[in-house]
Amino acid sequence: MDYTVTWQLNSVPYYLSGVKLAQTLRDRHQVQLWIVNGWQLLADNNKAPSVMLGYTFTASERFNLGEYVWIGPEQADMRPRAWRLFSDTQFTYNTEKFGVSGVFDVGADPRTDLPLSPWQMWMNGAVFTRWRVLGEARTWDMALRPELFWDRDGRMFGVPQTLVSAAFTNNFRVFNNLLLRVEYRYDHSTNRHGFFYRGGAIADDATGLARDQHTLFFSVAGVFAHRFGGRPS
Repeated sequence: MDYTVTWQLNSVPYYLSGVKLAQTLRDRHQVQLWIVNGWQLLADNNKAPSVMLGYTFTASERFNLGEYVWIGPEQADMRPRAWRLFSDTQFTYNTEKFGVSGVFDVGADPRTDLPLSPWQMWMNGAVFTRWRVLGEARTWDMALRPELFWDRDGRMFGVPQTLVSAAFTNNFRVFNNLLLRVEYRYDHSTNRHGFFYRGGAIADDATGLARDQHTLFFSVAGVFAHRFGGRPS
């Protein structure tokens, strides 16, 4: 429902490549074993695979809960003492007019490439809500998403900080194939040197980076389809 993505998406793999084994237990429970090529980066740090364990609970058509645990080497150092540990917890509750979901992540890995091999840790959480204000065919929906990202050692974003963010979105479906969207987003960084570009400060180490950022987005999305040729037989 929101136009912009969360900070949390910078700390998870964007896609997984490998093998997944899943077993459903008593219809509502499922356990999973993933063997994947690793965390997606601009370069492959090593050739060793990583392992992810998963569990999902589907209470009903409206509610589900999932827990995933990641273990594996994500540095050039492939010794077990350098492996990354990561946990992702998520839930979703949906009805026709209202929905709420949440995600909570915590991750850490020891930087054996640094003196004393310090553990670097991050943690984040977000709540996604949406509700139908008006309409059935021509609709007006709202969405609100608060978020908190604690990057204790700057492992994900390069500088130690806590990012606080909130996005408020209005979606107007004028026709079945035309969607208008307006979103206001606020971001705050606790880093005393700032984190967001402003004015002439357009480099990560520039002086004058902002600690607060206000953004307004306007979006128009349309789908237009036409069949060429005769009707299919």
